[in-house]
Amino acid sequence: MIDMHVHLRDFEESHKETIAHGLSVASKIGYSALFEMPNTVPPLTSRREVERRIAFADQVLFEEPMPVFHGLYCGLTADANQIAEMVQCVRELFPRAVGLKLFAGPSTGALGVTEADQQEAVYRELVSQEYAGVLMVHCEDISLFRDDPGLTHGQRRPLESELASVRRQLALVKRTGFSGTLHICHVSSAEVLGIIEEARSELPCRVSAGVTPHHLLLNEEMVNGEGGYLYTVNPPLRSEEVRRGLFNAVLAGRADVLESDHAPHELSDKRAGASGLPGIPGMLCAVAYLVKHGMDGSLLTRMVFEHPLDILQMDPEMLLRQAREADQRLTSVYRITDMFDMITTGGWHSLCEKYRELARSYPWDPYQKLAEEYLL
Repeated sequence: MIDMHVHLRDFEESHKETIAHGLSVASKIGYSALFEMPNTVPPLTSRREVERRIAFADQVLFEEPMPVFHGLYCGLTADANQIAEMVQCVRELFPRAVGLKLFAGPSTGALGVTEADQQEAVYRELVSQEYAGVLMVHCEDISLFRDDPGLTHGQRRPLESELASVRRQLALVKRTGFSGTLHICHVSSAEVLGIIEEARSELPCRVSAGVTPHHLLLNEEMVNGEGGYLYTVNPPLRSEEVRRGLFNAVLAGRADVLESDHAPHELSDKRAGASGLPGIPGMLCAVAYLVKHGMDGSLLTRMVFEHPLDILQMDPEMLLRQAREADQRLTSVYRITDMFDMITTGGWHSLCEKYRELARSYPWDPYQKLAEEYLL
């Protein structure tokens, strides 16, 4: 399994999560690779910080060898020189620096490039640099956010803002001739998938879409209930109708990647309004729920292994080599197959126990109710 979208915190946020702990949890599930986002503290927006992060992760894996490849994305700002520096980082440090990340909507950290003209300038600079790698994009249009008193998190950041931002990114790649891979992160609605599907044939680049366990399994009623602050995430959880539509679209093979968007916080941070959920254990819930509802092993393997490899232009042999060096005999493909067999044959008690164990390693489990009622 490969997770294209995690936040491993560490450095000045090591009280929330560390690279060592995140890789350890991932290895117990059977991951072959994690790729972390650049909105760390400090952010991964300079060559110095990118190299420091890679060296730190190398030291972690040297001290405790694990069969999990660590990679990251370089964060983009609106500055042309900074963009050029990040493109060069990817070229010279690939696959450890595997691609770029654009926050077209604001989220945790201060990396938002939220104005339309700034976003167009980013794409034009990437084209001038002849960048052909992956560009991960967080899509929300800040101009459609609302700040009326009494609104919930989801009402303040409505689905319309996500739809508008996705449309804008697709229009910008067409207008500028961007020829890399545009990956739309954490899609929260089947309507987003429809917009992408309708536009694909007219675009100069490949476009892929990732979905998360929380948008597939949870809905906005959880945010509105007791302890709802725990379920705050960007983009927000949607209505049950929208959640069900996205879930069915994924079962139909309309999304490319299942990505955790693992983003743990301490409970005090959540009470203060921090957005993000611990997501790596939730991948077990998502996989089990999808398979129980009819997803076959080949589609599951494509979403958590084959498509991420292809989108990131990764060599699978490199991942298998690291697994062998850590004395692991099973490849990710076999692990996915084993997991699928456990779920479909009913002999998956050990998988449930593994979920319980890993969920307890974080301050709270956003999938606990679902797991207790349905999975466990």
